[in-house]
Amino acid sequence: LGFHASSARQHSVFLTALGRFDEAWPHLQRAQQIDPFSYLQKVACAKFHYLSRRYEEAIELFSEPLRFGPLPLEVQLYLALIHLQLEQFDDARRLAQLVLRNAGAQLPLRGWVAEILARCGDDAAARSDEFKLLASAASLSRYRQALLSIALSDFEAALFSLSSACADKEAELPWLAVDPRFDPIRLNPQFGEIVNKVRSGMSSPTR
Repeated sequence: LGFHASSARQHSVFLTALGRFDEAWPHLQRAQQIDPFSYLQKVACAKFHYLSRRYEEAIELFSEPLRFGPLPLEVQLYLALIHLQLEQFDDARRLAQLVLRNAGAQLPLRGWVAEILARCGDDAAARSDEFKLLASAASLSRYRQALLSIALSDFEAALFSLSSACADKEAELPWLAVDPRFDPIRLNPQFGEIVNKVRSGMSSPTR
């Protein structure tokens, strides 16, 4: 279809979801050369570095002066997750609290912040949200509830939420296979069944 920054970025995101990181990176680089100020480009770049586990590269990249404008909240949260993987808990907590002050009532962001705080060991702070993020009636996706449950070491609840997310065909499910946050339950047979269902759905031309 010819080259365009958005199509290159989308193709990179698709390859990333399949775990084909070495193939995805050149497409993302091409998009970066043309569209470095884009909100979507910044988020895609941070997400790629986190999912491909290129943590040191991400820290180096985003510690440079802000030549292309301020970092979106999602980028700051991905950086917090990267700091967690590097066991830099103070940096992760600082970024999470910064996002919390600016997130307002956006439940996906608040859920993400609660997850990071839990991974920093602040279980009480993660559970004390007035939005009751883990409630069955919460307006938070089951996928994100599963991530928060994993952060709180409640793996049974995480698998239950993922089963519900799979039944509802939630949009974030294709990231299951590559997101490091699911490593604690990755070897669980039930988790493997959910991943296989998602992948069979992705490969079906009718879906």
